[in-house]
Amino acid sequence: MLGFRALCLLLFLSLSHLLFSELYLKTEIDSLFTVANEFYKNEQYQEAIRMYNSILDKRYISSELFYNLANAYFKESQYGMSRYYYEKALMYTPYDAEILHNVNLLLENIPYDIGFGLPSEIEKVIFWLIHSDVMLYLTILSFLLVILTFYYWVKNYFFRDVKYFVPKVVSLLGMSLILIGIVYWIDSKNVENYCIVVKNTTFIKSEPVESAKEIFILNEAMKVMKLDEYNGYVKIRLPDGKLGWGNKDDFFYL
Repeated sequence: MLGFRALCLLLFLSLSHLLFSELYLKTEIDSLFTVANEFYKNEQYQEAIRMYNSILDKRYISSELFYNLANAYFKESQYGMSRYYYEKALMYTPYDAEILHNVNLLLENIPYDIGFGLPSEIEKVIFWLIHSDVMLYLTILSFLLVILTFYYWVKNYFFRDVKYFVPKVVSLLGMSLILIGIVYWIDSKNVENYCIVVKNTTFIKSEPVESAKEIFILNEAMKVMKLDEYNGYVKIRLPDGKLGWGNKDDFFYL
């Protein structure tokens, strides 16, 4: 009995510490947001960027944070960084009209844009599934189905109807898990392969060596697809199929 009480006390203290830590972090982040927003309001955009990045350093992620960072970089005419964070914001709220409006304004500032455009409708659906409550509900449903199946199996072990019930639940559970797996697989294939040019211009070479021939130029804020990485270079592809190698430090990866 004493051991059980000690275990309960330890669990209570652990949960209390976790809750206190979360509340403290939320208070700290809210304070940083207030300061950063005040800097932005006063047109001190570099200071706002510094404060927003300090929130990112605390591993806090939200569409609002990415959107605010994108706006601040846009005000500083750092279009590559601005495009990067607008795209990050769209990964969490892909149908946000305000974000879409601002990123379209930014795209008007990219000369001779030969890169990829905004996320496709399929990608938007994937983003919505990944970052909305849908995946959470599916995960909870899958867990509940496992518990329900086990309970029903134990309760009806000696009854015939178990063989009709369990296969249906297992099938539903399997479909839920398959859907979750497909969504995350598509997400990994379609999202992580994109990158944004963050330098004013970057020269794309035919091979991943310094002496290779320059075959075309990319302007800041263009979006390209990453195919490979080697020797400090990244292999990229354009929508028209053109391939080349660019300095990996000239890109930020989504």
